[in-house]
Amino acid sequence: MKWEMLIAPAVGAVIGYLTNYIAIKMLFHPHKARYIGKRRIPLTPGLIPKEQGRIAQSIGEVISSDLLNEATLRQVLTSEETVAKVRGALTGLVEENRGNESTVKDLLLSAVPEEKADHSIASAREKLSEVICGRLCAIDFGEAISEGVRQKAIADGKTGRFRTGIAERFYGVIGGIVNRSVAKYADSVVKNLVDKESDQLLGMQVGEVIAKYDEKIPGWIEKGVGLYVSAIENNTGRILEGVNIQKIVEDKINALEIGELEKLLFGLMKRELNAILCLGALLGFLMGWITPLLGV
Repeated sequence: MKWEMLIAPAVGAVIGYLTNYIAIKMLFHPHKARYIGKRRIPLTPGLIPKEQGRIAQSIGEVISSDLLNEATLRQVLTSEETVAKVRGALTGLVEENRGNESTVKDLLLSAVPEEKADHSIASAREKLSEVICGRLCAIDFGEAISEGVRQKAIADGKTGRFRTGIAERFYGVIGGIVNRSVAKYADSVVKNLVDKESDQLLGMQVGEVIAKYDEKIPGWIEKGVGLYVSAIENNTGRILEGVNIQKIVEDKINALEIGELEKLLFGLMKRELNAILCLGALLGFLMGWITPLLGV
């Protein structure tokens, strides 16, 4: 084989490589439009700088509609792996605080300002009292007591017939008295009880609380995990409504300097761009080798 036969393929390979290299560079360069007098030079600026806004919009649409849509976000945040991480984080938090000598209130004050902490404590006490009172008032204590008296009278047999008759006759009256009493005094009794117990809890050391309720903590952690999953499943759409992912991505891309955007894209597509350069060299080599053969 004569060396002259390799010259054309070699030149073709170089031309193919350089052509693709220049084409890729022209995607970004020049960064700004160039002018001769008042006339803009064609192909300036490069394609990417010229279409940066449209590209940013397209990428934002793809990310918000396909990559970070409601279904995908919900699936990721409620996956077994993520839920396991949440469970592990809660368990780790408990283990880290087993020897914590700070009081529960001190821990709360370290997380939020005192005014907000006091407001949160008062609000929690109020809500807890309302829930307990609501549950108590929903129970028909009068019926339970009256039924208990009636059953005891029935169990006494013949000697209890008189008492049975009285219990049945005044069944509604007894029930009404008891229920009204519960409704009247439950609020103050429950409030005082909640205040007393919450003050005691807030004054306890974190480590003491963990030790005291150690057996119940795993169940509380599972309830916390369940609340997390439920919150994600029920509020993912609302979260995305408040966070315009498409606009965030668009603004981020538009805020990038062209040089930074070039580095970013070249970094992401380095392998593909190198493949294009090699393909250009290969095609140039083949054309340089085939063309003389066709001309023979």
